[in-house]
Amino acid sequence: EPPEEALKRIDLHRLCRFFANPARFFLDRRLGITLDEDPALPDETECFQLAGLDRYDLGQTLLAARMAGHDRSALCRSLRASGVLPHGVPGDLSFKAMSDGVEEFARRLEPFVGGKELDPLVFELPLADFLLTGTITSLFPDRLVRYRYAALKAKDYLNLWLPHLVLNLLSRPGYPRESLLAGLRDSEWCTVTFGTVEQCREHLETLLRIYWNGFS
Repeated sequence: EPPEEALKRIDLHRLCRFFANPARFFLDRRLGITLDEDPALPDETECFQLAGLDRYDLGQTLLAARMAGHDRSALCRSLRASGVLPHGVPGDLSFKAMSDGVEEFARRLEPFVGGKELDPLVFELPLADFLLTGTITSLFPDRLVRYRYAALKAKDYLNLWLPHLVLNLLSRPGYPRESLLAGLRDSEWCTVTFGTVEQCREHLETLLRIYWNGFS
């Protein structure tokens, strides 16, 4: 059956999820099919190093703790006790290597997030025959800032581009029209900046039509 017209009221976060993985979104929202992977079985061997998703999760945890001003030594003890880190010296070395990288990343990030954070921007935008709603956070006087201690992917650009278009269309006094994405490229700090966009309404309406076609 065609999707209900009520679904043309779309939350910005949901729109970002669609563009991150249209096929998964369609199966989940339209057909009720969830393709979550089965939980991994416990390893039968002791872990001596971090890799893959474990390494990514640790990086995000360390960065969030660093930006919140948490003590590095206390965090190491907590992670070791929770079993996140490998045992003994390998765990200490993994933590040091990761936390040193996170510290450098945070140092470079701080100039962009050091000012007073603005109140979240709540909006409802009529666009063509859609109504786009949502809340934009991580706003500072000069720019919207998003960051990830990981290699940047296409979905990271889209997750910034969509709220960036909304900011430019709203042009609310006191709120920025520039956006910045910080992450890693070849394991090195990198940033991407989006400047002022004049045809933001046209861009958003095009993306919404693509969403509706993919959702139908």
